[in-house]
Amino acid sequence: PPPMRLPPERMARAIVSGARYIVHSPSTRTVLLRTLATSVAGGAISALMPLVSRDLLGGGAETFGILLGAYGVGAVLGAMTLGRVRVKFSDEMILRVCTFAGGTGIVIVGLSHSLPLTLAVLFVTGAFWTLCFSVFNIELQISAPRWVAGRALAAFQAGAAGGAGLGAALWGIIARNNGTEAALVAS
Repeated sequence: PPPMRLPPERMARAIVSGARYIVHSPSTRTVLLRTLATSVAGGAISALMPLVSRDLLGGGAETFGILLGAYGVGAVLGAMTLGRVRVKFSDEMILRVCTFAGGTGIVIVGLSHSLPLTLAVLFVTGAFWTLCFSVFNIELQISAPRWVAGRALAAFQAGAAGGAGLGAALWGIIARNNGTEAALVAS
């Protein structure tokens, strides 16, 4: 790598310049807001999975494990198809299809009381979830200049994890007050 011509940034200054870049970059800001919104809504599936197992399917720990496995295997297979999917479709088309299909999957899980149907839907939803977040990550890396890419990716991770945490709390409150089905359909 070429030698650095500038002194290293101090941590506080680096954070401020990264935040300033994000605020003033429409493409980066859009990706981060979409990541946050998708995490809040989609966080319901993982947060409420124990309740789906117990309340909707009448199962226990074994059922919960099988549900997580189906979701995880779908996620892995979704990641394995990313390259082929991105060759055939635009990133925006992928995101729209993934958002619609993932949302539809969450509604079906909320309304289904069938283990086979729920497993199939979680498998597909896991694939769409991974495709969606992979595309968000790629779009962010493509749009952010090298000097701020690490900071933008840190904001991406904060949006994804923070959104899932906020969504888990929100959907948990809704599930407590209105039931698991209502929380999943609302998400």
